[in-house]
Amino acid sequence: MKKIVLPFIFIGLIMLAPSVFAQNRQSQDFVIDGKISNASDNSFIIMGDVIGVPNRLADKLKGTGIISSGREVKVVGEIENGIEIARKIVAVD
Repeated sequence: MKKIVLPFIFIGLIMLAPSVFAQNRQSQDFVIDGKISNASDNSFIIMGDVIGVPNRLADKLKGTGIISSGREVKVVGEIENGIEIARKIVAVD
């Protein structure tokens, strides 16, 4: 009897695992408006929140002055594993 039941339990756990891992990988969208208080190549701070900037977006915005201290911006992005990652950054004039 044990030889028959154990494979079914194992198969059930394998089928359940992808949904458990998918929940951990879900991201949440965010939008934040404010003045950049500190900026570097791949991150900046708005109202105490550190916003990460992916390399592709940083390269696209390099030389535009959008990511600079004192600049008023609107950021749209995702929170992934507790880290705010920018997907779009727009200067607010």
